[in-house]
Amino acid sequence: VAGGTTRYVVETKGISANGYSTFAVQFKPRTPDAGKPVEIKTKSFENAFYRLEFAPGGLKSIFDKELGREMLNPDKFLAGEVYMLDSVGNGAHEQGDFQHASWPALEKASQYSPAWHEIESGPVRTGWSLETPFRQATVRLQLYAYQGSKRLDFDVQILHWSGQKNKEFRMALPASIPHAQVTYEVPFGALEVGKDDMEGKPFEGWYSRPAREIHPREVQDWISASDGKVGVMLSSSVAVVDYLDANEKQDKETLLQPILLAARKSCHSLGNWYLQKGDHSFHFAFTSFSGDWRGHYRFGNEVNSPFPSAAVSPKTLTPSIPSSFSLCQVSQPNYVVSDIKIADDQKGIIVRGFEMTGRDSQVTLKVPLQVEHANTTNLIEEDNPDSIDALGGRLQFKAKSRGIDAFRIVGKYDVQNQ
Repeated sequence: VAGGTTRYVVETKGISANGYSTFAVQFKPRTPDAGKPVEIKTKSFENAFYRLEFAPGGLKSIFDKELGREMLNPDKFLAGEVYMLDSVGNGAHEQGDFQHASWPALEKASQYSPAWHEIESGPVRTGWSLETPFRQATVRLQLYAYQGSKRLDFDVQILHWSGQKNKEFRMALPASIPHAQVTYEVPFGALEVGKDDMEGKPFEGWYSRPAREIHPREVQDWISASDGKVGVMLSSSVAVVDYLDANEKQDKETLLQPILLAARKSCHSLGNWYLQKGDHSFHFAFTSFSGDWRGHYRFGNEVNSPFPSAAVSPKTLTPSIPSSFSLCQVSQPNYVVSDIKIADDQKGIIVRGFEMTGRDSQVTLKVPLQVEHANTTNLIEEDNPDSIDALGGRLQFKAKSRGIDAFRIVGKYDVQNQ
């Protein structure tokens, strides 16, 4: 587009852990018709991972070819379908029960029968789009399937939203996993609904429900539904996701529902309305797998932390830097390095991390340093008296189940220790 920005989607592999890699890119001229939307003639698409079936408003089938099973139950909603509910209540601080949206007056994309159009086709991914007017906005859904990754992207735009009071937009992902164990990311871990919730009622005397029954939930990067044999995961760009249907059940499917926006009034008697007029954009990514979330949680983190890139001219830099570099390599997939920084007192670097899946593990962190000294600290970088074995730039320690760690590492950069 004239005056706009051109973005390229590049598939890369083997990126250095907690570091960077360098790639050479060659361009070729675009064909004259590239990028022009074309209405799709066939209502299906297939790659190495999925067989998709399109319907007006969303996907009615996501068949996982590796698992050999259907991942959707489209009886009530399509995958990626946007819908609007009545949403009477306050922004927060409700007394008694959570003020849920009302389902009878439902407006959803499929009732308008929008047509799908192909908007992108290339060696990395294929994309489609639909657009439909709602009574108070225009809704656009873009879907992308990747050739080399088991991933489907759902990009939602709510355009020209009028700010109608007491309305709420959601997106549907009706997973065909009845009575699924729902798990979502929280700070420094994951919460399994019904297992990890606090006991009793939060703020006794204020809320009427036990904590385990309160929904929707505030999530970090992802939410997952699994029966232990198969599971799905949805990365989320929103703060709140529901997982129960209008009857607060999961008997036929587990309906994952990111809440896109809700036009509600402040809980203060003199407070304002949060109408959020205008245009809004949201990004979600879907994958499916055998087992549960423990082997796949990094998917949600990766989608919400896209690899940043910078284009540079191929020339000699002084001083030279390696074409590939890792600040820290981690031996165990259940251990997450969350922060690498210069210490506040300038004495070495601080590395923070945590165990994610609930099991004690022996962990090795490899850093590109000739380590002179390493020890644990508390979270405000006060040294503990112990020291950590760091021979050859390898810190070895036992990570406790769901534990949070911090280390101070003092040493010199070692170009050979990569």
